[in-house]
Amino acid sequence: MQMLWLIFYSVPSLLRMVYVEKNMSIDDGAEFVYNKLQRSYNKLSDKGKEIILPHYQASKTLLLKK
Repeated sequence: MQMLWLIFYSVPSLLRMVYVEKNMSIDDGAEFVYNKLQRSYNKLSDKGKEIILPHYQASKTLLLKK
């Protein structure tokens, strides 16, 4: 269960990595972080996906806002 939350609470660290360390553009960095979250979400069990779905949807809304 702790791993579920870790995935979505690591977003600030991932954003720092893409913008500060990798020097990505805003759009590329947001897409990179979203893709990472999507890969992690897809690895979860059905029950895990159900628990974390609100956080996943919120991340998608924030990161892919166009």
